[in-house]
Amino acid sequence: GVREAAVLSRDRRLVAYVVAAGEPAPTAAELRGLLRELLPEHMVPAFFQFLPALPLTPSGKVDRRALPAPEPAAGEPEAGAVPPRTPLEGALAGIWREVLGIERVGVEDSFFDLGGHSLSAVRLMARIRRHTGRDLPLAALFAGPTIERLAALLGETGEAPARREPLVEIRGGSGRPLFLLHPVGGGVLCYAALARALPPGTPLYGLQSPDWESEEPATLEAMAERYLAALRAAQPRGPYRLAGWSLGGVTAFEMARQLRQAGEEVELLALFDSYAPGHPGGVWREELDEAAVRALFARDLAGLLGRELPASAAGLERLGPGTPLAEAFAAAQAAGLLPPELDFAETGRMFASFKANLRRLQGYAGAPYSGRVTLFRAAGPGDEVPDPTLGWEALAVAVPVNIDIEPIPGDHYSLLRPPAVLALATQLAARLGA
Repeated sequence: GVREAAVLSRDRRLVAYVVAAGEPAPTAAELRGLLRELLPEHMVPAFFQFLPALPLTPSGKVDRRALPAPEPAAGEPEAGAVPPRTPLEGALAGIWREVLGIERVGVEDSFFDLGGHSLSAVRLMARIRRHTGRDLPLAALFAGPTIERLAALLGETGEAPARREPLVEIRGGSGRPLFLLHPVGGGVLCYAALARALPPGTPLYGLQSPDWESEEPATLEAMAERYLAALRAAQPRGPYRLAGWSLGGVTAFEMARQLRQAGEEVELLALFDSYAPGHPGGVWREELDEAAVRALFARDLAGLLGRELPASAAGLERLGPGTPLAEAFAAAQAAGLLPPELDFAETGRMFASFKANLRRLQGYAGAPYSGRVTLFRAAGPGDEVPDPTLGWEALAVAVPVNIDIEPIPGDHYSLLRPPAVLALATQLAARLGA
């Protein structure tokens, strides 16, 4: 139904200019639906502009500068053009504009398409909680990434805070799912860009730090065992596909080891810049006092924001281990590490999850694993690493050693953000397809 097309970016949105092949011309909704079956979400245009012909330069090429500003088709509002229809949607739109720093937002726009990430999601949910008095887990943004869906979720939610379960559906699909394990912070929103960059089809689940029903697992091995019980609710039998970033990779390794011990097949074990237990590049073995853990927490937040720890935050490391958490919280906000709208209770929960996961990682020694390991390692310019396996060779006991190493341009934190995440998604998709 399309004779010619050109796509370009305008105001952080993809716009498709389409010349129909005949009558009746396809609708924008039809084209968008077809493209979603073929492309990752971030490559599907948000706006379709139909033209009688594409403007050309004297040499016969498409004159992109002459393409007009897009206008909504009659009777078919486009993304960003659907205004709020209820007071709740209007309030959410105002919160989104403030948090994301944009002037225009429609109720069908995706939070992630507009540049949202895990830390801005924390700010978003904090403001929603203040405005509505209702609490939604961060992972609810996977189920409701638009104002329209989020308003519906809030409408369905009672006054009681929502409980965080370990298993989160990131994306539906058919076939064997891929399970993504949380990093040390405990959340799985860090995988949002990766989920959008992967080709459609494969179901994606996240495993996050939950509100533990009973006593929290004391070790990483025990945590992995609990996560396997949640995993089997979505996929009772193998073959299994597991992946994780940083601590998530270590947890995925332990889960794969336990699965193989139980006689299950692990089809894919993918580690995203994860260091093996005891490796000098990973977490320290020595006991860390409260002040050191808080400093690591601050650095992790700065890394997630895509920046170095600011000089104004240096004083955080000088706070003694006996400093009350409320005082450290106030100092972190004053240093610009924590958003001003984030409340102390939410930050305390985030820190408690970070601290517990860090302790589990410190106590994990690992054990031999006879399956294949795929390591996606962050590789900066002129990267020279004495041990390119990041220590996993000592635990992969198969002969020959079953470790595949895929260098991805970037650093530990940029690995899950564009443009590095596009290279990671391409390599991961090839593994999933194989």
